[in-house]
Amino acid sequence: MGSKEIRLDQQMTLDEAVDFLRRLADGLSRADAPPPGHSALDLPQGDFTKLDLRIKRAGDHVALKVKLKHEEEPAATREGAEAPGPKQKKEKYKKLKKRMQDSYDAVLRSLASNRLPDAEIVRSLIADSHAMVTYPDRGDAFYDDYIRACEGFAAAFEAGDLEQLKLRCREIHVLKERCHDKFK
Repeated sequence: MGSKEIRLDQQMTLDEAVDFLRRLADGLSRADAPPPGHSALDLPQGDFTKLDLRIKRAGDHVALKVKLKHEEEPAATREGAEAPGPKQKKEKYKKLKKRMQDSYDAVLRSLASNRLPDAEIVRSLIADSHAMVTYPDRGDAFYDDYIRACEGFAAAFEAGDLEQLKLRCREIHVLKERCHDKFK
C-alpha cells in the first residue's frame, strides 16, 4: 500500500479562498463527495494521512498551497471498522479511549438534561467504538455485544426516541463496566 501526494498551488481572491476553504472543510467532513469545483485537488474522501495548508495574503489576493497525502488503497475492515494496513499506524488505544470517554460523558450530560445529544458526538462515539473493537486482547469477549448495543443506541438516536436512547446508553454502560472489570 503506497502513499500518494496531491498538490494544489493557486492564486485567488480572498473571497474565492474563503469559498474554497468552506468547500474543503465540507469535503473532508462528508464521506460522499469532494468539494465541488476543485477536481485538481481530488480529495480521497477523508482517508488522508496528512493535510498541509498554507495561505499567504497580499492585499485582496491570496496564494494558496495545499498538500494532501493519503493511502492509495483503502484499509481492510473488520465488521465495518477501519483496520490499519501495513504502512498505516493504528491510533494509540489510550488516545482513542480518552476521546470515547469525552464523547460518552457529553452524551450522558445531554440525556441527564432530557435532550438528544449532538449528532456529531453520537457519530464520533459510534465510529470510535467500531475502531476500538479492532484492538485485540482489550475485551474481545465483549466486542460483539458492545457493537450490537452501539447499533441499538444509534438506531434510537436516529429515531429521536429519548427513552430508548437512555435504555441503550445504560446497556452500553453495563457492558463497558463488565469489560473494564475483567480487562483493566
